[in-house]
Amino acid sequence: MATDILTCNDIQLEEELELLEINLAKIDKWVNGTETETVKLGGVDTDTIRKLVKTYWRTATKSRLGVVQIGDGLNITVAGLLSVAYAAGSGISLNDKGELTIDPSAWSEELTAKIMSQIRVPFWLSKNTTWYVNAATGSDNNSGLTPATAFKTIQKAISYICDNINLSGYNATISVSAGTYSIITTRKYNSSGGIIRIAGSGKDISFITVSNSRCINSENNSGTYDISGFTLEETTTLSQSSIYGCVYSESGVSIILSDLKCIQNEPNASIASQAIVRSNGGSVSIGQNVEMIANGLSSGSNLYALFSNNRGTINVERDLSINGTLNTTASATNVSIIQRGANLPVITGTVTGKRWSVSANAIIRSNGGGENYFPGSIAGGPPTSGGQYL
Repeated sequence: MATDILTCNDIQLEEELELLEINLAKIDKWVNGTETETVKLGGVDTDTIRKLVKTYWRTATKSRLGVVQIGDGLNITVAGLLSVAYAAGSGISLNDKGELTIDPSAWSEELTAKIMSQIRVPFWLSKNTTWYVNAATGSDNNSGLTPATAFKTIQKAISYICDNINLSGYNATISVSAGTYSIITTRKYNSSGGIIRIAGSGKDISFITVSNSRCINSENNSGTYDISGFTLEETTTLSQSSIYGCVYSESGVSIILSDLKCIQNEPNASIASQAIVRSNGGSVSIGQNVEMIANGLSSGSNLYALFSNNRGTINVERDLSINGTLNTTASATNVSIIQRGANLPVITGTVTGKRWSVSANAIIRSNGGGENYFPGSIAGGPPTSGGQYL
């Protein structure tokens, strides 16, 4: 008997097992290692039978029974029945006709996020959507769609949205919990409209703190980013030509600022051109409740509160506070613009330094504010190389 079993094919195996009165249910247990009973059949013990059955056990078809495992949660049983295991929110259902259907509209947000992370086709938003970031409890392996599944870093949230989402006219909000975060860089995102909002929990609650870098950096053509609810603090300790600061907007990037405290520290630096807010061909709009503080200006540094260059634009749309020691409060050059908005905002504060400078066909528009619109201890101007102060 032992020899016959060891050399039989799958049909012979079934016949031999039936002769031994070994039912299919017990064999199934042996195959899966759940049968603990030890028996010997014609000198062949349980382990040998298990190996044999695994080798010859046949695949199920329409015409005959068998065992088939199809991934996780789906299998054809020994009795020839289809067994499907699925979780709530999966959109999977089995109707009375035995038809298996999948309805993506019934997917949970968590499942959608997992699926999107596995494919490279952007998911089109159908409503304004929020992702969450928490430096203390989050993980960049999470989906970010709930406070309990928050990302750990702001940059991960930006990258996830830019890599996987088409805003399709809606806004993507990144809600940032209290904590301290590192540099963030705007990236180009897929959109036929809509913007990315990065919302901290408030000044003196959420911080972006960097050294010898930029708090808010940008890539060319990133789109529009609305940033609010942070203290941004940059400390420069190097002596070199690199351009650091709190906010930096490149060409094709529009950055909207509100509810921010921007602090620029220069204890030992010597930087050729430094700014708290700089537009290098991009656009920056300064909204409500923004304050700028310049600490510790070093000899040899050129530090500005507002600096616009290379066709960049800075719009002061709401009241602004500027305090500290600066070379110049507002400087525009190379066909760029700094202008006071239609709401006629007021700039308050005490500044030691020059009020303004404008050159190389750039324009500063005070919109009726006069030459003393920008705070400073030294008069602004005069315009040079085609620059205009209006």
